[in-house]
Amino acid sequence: MQRITKGTEPAFLARYRQQPDANWDRDVRGDEKQEARELLCKEQGYLCCFCQGRIKPNDAQMKVAHFVPQTVDRSLMFNWNNLLGACKGGEKYKEKTKKEDLHCDTKQGSRRLDARLTPPCTRPERHLL
Repeated sequence: MQRITKGTEPAFLARYRQQPDANWDRDVRGDEKQEARELLCKEQGYLCCFCQGRIKPNDAQMKVAHFVPQTVDRSLMFNWNNLLGACKGGEKYKEKTKKEDLHCDTKQGSRRLDARLTPPCTRPERHLL
């Protein structure tokens, strides 16, 4: 994973953080989800946060990934630093996808990544000498 410099979060995230029963999958829809996709793509240079493959800010070509899955820590569900843009990870629309063909966020599912990995927005800049 490359370092990602996070910009200003969308205003709707603060609103959802104030609602104790808010849920990303249930509540974030339409224009809000599209705004998140567009901002994430722009921050990441239109590259998947995992594989660095090209992504476009639409539902067919990318998803909003949670670095720490929602099922692991609900308090990070609406934290902009925990949200990343990811490719579809081998997921096929209306087709059964073989488990071994999955990658990136789709393969991660609701499991936490290796604890040794740091979120891409907290990684130090790398300098070539």
